[in-house]
Amino acid sequence: MRIGIVVVVAWSMLSTGLMAMLSSCASAPVQERQAERFNKIHIGMTVDEFRQVLPEAYLGGESGSISAYVFRESRYSPFDERASGRSGMVTEYLHFYFRDGKLAQWGNPGDWERGFNINIRHR
Repeated sequence: MRIGIVVVVAWSMLSTGLMAMLSSCASAPVQERQAERFNKIHIGMTVDEFRQVLPEAYLGGESGSISAYVFRESRYSPFDERASGRSGMVTEYLHFYFRDGKLAQWGNPGDWERGFNINIRHR
């Protein structure tokens, strides 16, 4: 009887630790998961240079001399707090703003975009 209790407690601790580990890994932002790529991005780079690093990014909007590109990543991560309850999918977006063809700012949507006055379309 006593061994059974020890096994149950040990199993409970192991599964709790495993769940915590999975959820912490799942919640790392895309910039950390793909650091090798994102470390190549720098303010002042041209659109062509940017497209070599993130060819899957798409033009999300334009206004005058400003163009905004969107990087979108979806992944299955059911333990992430942002996951859709039904599918377990998490979708992350990053916005990249170019002024006169040079990268002026980039980051998470809504962090700093007020000065750019442009509407972004997400796919």
